[in-house]
Amino acid sequence: MNIAQLVKNSPLYPILILESVLSSRVRSRLIKISGSLFIALVILAAFFSFSRLAVWAPKVWGLIFISSAFYAVAKMIEFYFNSSYYFDNVVLNRYQPGDIFTFTVGRILLKVKGNDVLEGFLNSHIGRRVLKRCGLSDRATNDFLKRRGPAVFYKLPLKSDEVLKLRDLVKFLFQNDSAFANWLAEAGINEAELIGAVGWVVYEIEYGEYRKRWWSESNLARLPSIAKDWGFGNTSTLDQYSWDLLYGLNYSSLDYEYSTHSDEIAQIENILSKQREANVFVVADSTSERMDVIWHLVRRIQDGVAPPALEYKRPVLFNTAVFLSHFKDKSTLEIELLKILAEASRAGNLILVFDNFAGLLQGTTILGTDFVSLVYPALTSNTIQIIGLASNDDFHHVLETNATLATTFDRIFIRPLPEESIIHNLEQTVWQIEKKNRLLFTYPALLEIARDANRYFTESDSGDKAVDLLVEIIPWAKSRGYRVIDQTEVEELVRTKTGIPVGELQPAERENLMALEKNLHGRVVGQDEAILAVSNALRRARAGVRNAERPIGSFLFLGPTGVGKTETSKALAEVMFGQATKMIRLDMSEYQTPDAVDKLIGSFTTGQPGILADLVRENPYGVLLLDEFEKTNHDVLNIFLQILDEGFFSDKTGKRVSLRNLIIIATSNAGADLIWQMVRAGTKPQDKVDELVNHIVEAGTFKPELLNRFDAVVVFYPLQPDELNQIARLMLNKLAKRLLTQGVTLEVNDLLVKAVAELGANEVFGARPMQRFIQDNVEQQVADAIIQGTVKSGSVVEFIFSDDLPDKLKLLVKKT
Repeated sequence: MNIAQLVKNSPLYPILILESVLSSRVRSRLIKISGSLFIALVILAAFFSFSRLAVWAPKVWGLIFISSAFYAVAKMIEFYFNSSYYFDNVVLNRYQPGDIFTFTVGRILLKVKGNDVLEGFLNSHIGRRVLKRCGLSDRATNDFLKRRGPAVFYKLPLKSDEVLKLRDLVKFLFQNDSAFANWLAEAGINEAELIGAVGWVVYEIEYGEYRKRWWSESNLARLPSIAKDWGFGNTSTLDQYSWDLLYGLNYSSLDYEYSTHSDEIAQIENILSKQREANVFVVADSTSERMDVIWHLVRRIQDGVAPPALEYKRPVLFNTAVFLSHFKDKSTLEIELLKILAEASRAGNLILVFDNFAGLLQGTTILGTDFVSLVYPALTSNTIQIIGLASNDDFHHVLETNATLATTFDRIFIRPLPEESIIHNLEQTVWQIEKKNRLLFTYPALLEIARDANRYFTESDSGDKAVDLLVEIIPWAKSRGYRVIDQTEVEELVRTKTGIPVGELQPAERENLMALEKNLHGRVVGQDEAILAVSNALRRARAGVRNAERPIGSFLFLGPTGVGKTETSKALAEVMFGQATKMIRLDMSEYQTPDAVDKLIGSFTTGQPGILADLVRENPYGVLLLDEFEKTNHDVLNIFLQILDEGFFSDKTGKRVSLRNLIIIATSNAGADLIWQMVRAGTKPQDKVDELVNHIVEAGTFKPELLNRFDAVVVFYPLQPDELNQIARLMLNKLAKRLLTQGVTLEVNDLLVKAVAELGANEVFGARPMQRFIQDNVEQQVADAIIQGTVKSGSVVEFIFSDDLPDKLKLLVKKT
């Protein structure tokens, strides 16, 4: 069927035509202009009436009546659009049996010419709003329309028993028009982001129309009713320290369908509906999450959808800080508290919400008051319900240990918000921000905010972090002259704030990643397999193809001591992350005792903070080096089972500590004897990793499940003579660089390098003793010469090497 004919046959057609002429924006302007004109003319008429220009007053009054008629007509048109029929279609999505598409889809189909539905969508006001939320400007859309080629005609997915919604229409267009899909792909928009933007725009339209209909039953129900509380007692004392939540809200009942705490809210309602001891602790680390549940409870009471037992209840938020600040002695505090409880009991319809129950308990205890004993009659009565808000830490340390509170309070632990709920919260928060700051946020920007807040800012609740990041980006964007906040702008802020490379690869970073092996070999000699394995892991991570729920990479470095395991980790931190301080180093031999776990993650019993927890929170991005991993306590190894698999652990308070932005490297000498045997037999240990791993498991050093959680087990070979020479030269060049700052030039010749390699290294300890040899035999002679005055600034020195010399190395001053 022809699209135009389809729209004409729809029951929505008359109002669609009217709305196309008198859109919401046009109606708003008509009301504003006619109302302003009416007021201006009244003021002008009053002025004329009391001046010499009184003769003009009747004519002005004539204009007043005309403008008032225009205003009345504009208001009546607006009332019509807010009638039940229009409201039910646009906001509540209630349709008649003959309706086959929604009002929003009808707006788009009305724009269709020649059955080209995509063109109708792209030219419609709603389509443009959706594309702007995707980050595509009107100019970009117009350019696409010009170059898209011949129109594609297809049969709409209409069903007699189902109404076609905007989400379904846009999804159909994306899946059936390759030019449209390719254009969006070029702009970095996938199907999920497009549909998310559609949902945001639809919700924005519904919310705006809902707010206009102030006379609706649910909107009027939010206004304080006359004499509603006359049947309940006066609470004048309580009112000094509390805030009535029932009339402190500005919200839409449409939010119910997005509540992700519905299970917790239902549990709270069941507890509050009990006949006695109807008290509950609401526990969550985030203040906003605790209050979010309370707000949803209040909304349900206000809209009359809460259980009958809560129908006339009045939730009030008790401000602990304000209350405690009023008292300096025990007696006055207790008198005031008893007065508040008596008022609440007489009122009979109160739900007391204590914003910081643990703080109130501790504050009253400091003044010598037994708070629990004072409130116990109220806790066991049937006239007062109490909700205590608390963090996880406060609940476990202060409240859970109190036997009386444990028997009189139920407890509800609030789950963290999932990503889709965080995004929905951001969508609602953004509207006011955009209006106030004249900014436009795209849907991909909100997705990036939600994801980055959870991934890179691990110190607080994800919902709080996302809103904080959203608020922080406003002055940052305005200072740079940005008007549209897209995914790129969010990535730029996160990159600036954290130092973590987020988003599109920068040219310098791309070059560094491609040359990573070469740069690492500038500091690490040999060990090609190890360098390649680490480099590949970093490239996978930065390309975005790694599992984001695990650390960037995790490696077990096996090999004899002094072959470069630790040096590779240091080099990686400096080459990849820009500075050596990006490495956290823990000597795991220090964590062998039974209390090793408490030392690392903290102790709930003693309150001792955890070393690993603190270090990771302070340095969330870089390299975590676990030296001598095999020497640590087996309970510690069990913690790393979770860390390597899921990228986090829980500290002493139950808070998560994320290691997902770290490269974890564990070094071990386990199997070193077998590695030596393989090398002497001419076998490459890297080709026999399975045999080496089995040997370690049979020895009981590591469990198989732990070894399997590493991305790779990397074998470091014993160093060959030519590799020892290279390492000796690197060490001597570092010394020469240090001496050059004092004006002394050290010539690093082949004889000196050979001497350090042959005399400094040994088979057991590898290259590690060479540094001590340089210190004792090279640095010491130079230091002595400087102190004696034979070597000064501008001197050039070298060392000669001979078995005939007493110390085999002798300092020679070539130039003073």
